[in-house]
Amino acid sequence: MTQLTSQPAKINRRELLMTSFMATAVLLAITLIAALIWLLLPYQQLTIVGDVADFPPSDQPYRSNYTDTPVFIVNTGDEILAFSKRTPRPEPWDCIYAWVPANSEFTDPCSGSKFALDGTLLEGPAERSPDRYEVRVQNGRIQINFDKLILGQP
Repeated sequence: MTQLTSQPAKINRRELLMTSFMATAVLLAITLIAALIWLLLPYQQLTIVGDVADFPPSDQPYRSNYTDTPVFIVNTGDEILAFSKRTPRPEPWDCIYAWVPANSEFTDPCSGSKFALDGTLLEGPAERSPDRYEVRVQNGRIQINFDKLILGQP
């Protein structure tokens, strides 16, 4: 009677290289997919501008410059808004509107357009209300996303 002895099968050089190549390719593919997912996920840089108590409801806006972005912060009592100071105009030039306390309205010195404290268009030639930034209130702190500009209402 003959006995069969089981010996581990030896792997040859070609099989070793092919297995190593496939393992490397799979790891590279996983890394590339993870990098693409990370790049495609929205990144929101939220800037903390202060506490809600720092911006109590008022009949006038608060002027601020955060990260070199001029912004008007308005607390209407119902919501907190952050308006871009750039006039919503179809023309290619830039104009910064201002708050006129005597009239209790925003006025564009270039075109004469007028806006209410809440951003409502009062008088043209502007075709829409001012653009604003996304605002979040979290744990009593006001956060503005300067990467997300919300176009004004027509």
